[in-house]
Amino acid sequence: METVIKKFNTLHEYNQYLERGETLECFKYYASSQRDLTSGTDRYTTKRRKWVGTNTYDEATDLMLHGDRSLAKKVENAGVATARVKVNAARPRAKVVRSMGGFMPNIPAYLSNSKKQMWRMQKQEVKQRVMTIVYNASVYAGTEADEVIETSSKLVQTVMKIEASGTRVNLYCANLTATNIPRNWRTDTPRKVVGTLVKIKDSGQYLDVLKMCYPLIHPSMHRRQHFRMLELDSDKDFTYCYGYPVQYGKAVDEAVQECGLRNATVVSFYEINGKSQDEIINLITKK
Repeated sequence: METVIKKFNTLHEYNQYLERGETLECFKYYASSQRDLTSGTDRYTTKRRKWVGTNTYDEATDLMLHGDRSLAKKVENAGVATARVKVNAARPRAKVVRSMGGFMPNIPAYLSNSKKQMWRMQKQEVKQRVMTIVYNASVYAGTEADEVIETSSKLVQTVMKIEASGTRVNLYCANLTATNIPRNWRTDTPRKVVGTLVKIKDSGQYLDVLKMCYPLIHPSMHRRQHFRMLELDSDKDFTYCYGYPVQYGKAVDEAVQECGLRNATVVSFYEINGKSQDEIINLITKK
């Protein structure tokens, strides 16, 4: 399997790459990512506008860099705010220890002529488990925007619940496209895969709902930004319908490993679609 996988550490780094790249000749006649859907009331334009989720590429860029407040509000209303408060409450602990200098004298130590005659505060690092999750957000063209939002919202809520339990998460969003559909996604690979792996959250950062929502939930992340990436780094084999989304299995695992994420837990849109939050948590923890 031939692969062209680009890894980006931030959304800003990803955006700079998309802006500076030059569109391949085979895509110049029809660059789907750049299509302006602002005007037009016909049935096709109206349906496509809902499918993409944004009117223009500039609108999609603004949402990726500054966050989608409407999506963030929906996620917060689903109960995520409580989980975020619990995570933020986890701070380094401190205990009082004997020392040669401190904030208060230790009378017994002073009377016994000990060198450590004072009390001081000593910070204790709280060891937390860290896991890396890669969410493969690749979807077929026939997948409605509402379905993308509903399913991916559960993933965001699941990540927040995992962090609320004390486990810190490195979170990546993957968009992967293949030239063909293999016989079995779990065991076989397509001829060529082109895609991106973008870091959305570092384990050392607190949860930022506004920052996470667009790249993980909004359909334009795939149908604007990822299409733009294909217009820069794929070839003529992808011009027909922009290829086929890599669902799950061997091709996804190889792409993730190529980016150096050896122990990452990979979960795809099609694996969590239709599942409850508890079922998604069980799926992630058992992998």
